[in-house]
Amino acid sequence: MKKVKEIETGRSKISEICKEYEVSYTSVYRWIKKYGRPKEKNERIIVESKSDTQLIMNLRSKISELEQLVGQKEILLIFKEKMLDYAQEYCGVDIKKKFSNKALLLLGKPGKIEL
Repeated sequence: MKKVKEIETGRSKISEICKEYEVSYTSVYRWIKKYGRPKEKNERIIVESKSDTQLIMNLRSKISELEQLVGQKEILLIFKEKMLDYAQEYCGVDIKKKFSNKALLLLGKPGKIEL
């Protein structure tokens, strides 16, 4: 620990310690890591006003609500799709094909019409 402090203060060099104690550089670096002062981490400090923080929290809340709404709509869409499939099997009629052609007629688009 004494030699590590000497290295950190600049009184000794790593190469001198290695020669004096006949140890590898790796060992000395392990000593420094274990017994030395902690190095400064590359951290940023962000200062924001309360209004910015509140705005961010509100936006995150809104995002969460919208994600939940999209999920519910997706479940409803899948349910309707399954119900159409079941109705087609039950009635023996291609409902989707008939519906899409009728929709084209109502929209005024040309297409094959089955009525």
